[in-house]
Amino acid sequence: MKPRQIRDIPATPGPVRPVEYPEVRGRAKGRSRARRTTVPNSGAEITQEELTQMIASAAYLRAERRGFAAGHELEDWLEAEKEVKLQIEQGAL
Repeated sequence: MKPRQIRDIPATPGPVRPVEYPEVRGRAKGRSRARRTTVPNSGAEITQEELTQMIASAAYLRAERRGFAAGHELEDWLEAEKEVKLQIEQGAL
């Protein structure tokens, strides 16, 4: 295979096509639907995405309460995760 010369490269590129990700096109083969977890004392089920969203919201509120001071993001997330999981266990959510 011979090396490409500059004159071999077109001056204008062809149309740009977006990269297709599995979540955009649908579920990947062999993957199950979103995993659901049963909430104790209620029988309700939540997905991992819903749990992550609840934790993110709680972490945001923690950051807001301390004025969004930098350097505490991981602490906010971990404390929010404990808080949300405790509320789920107690059936508060």
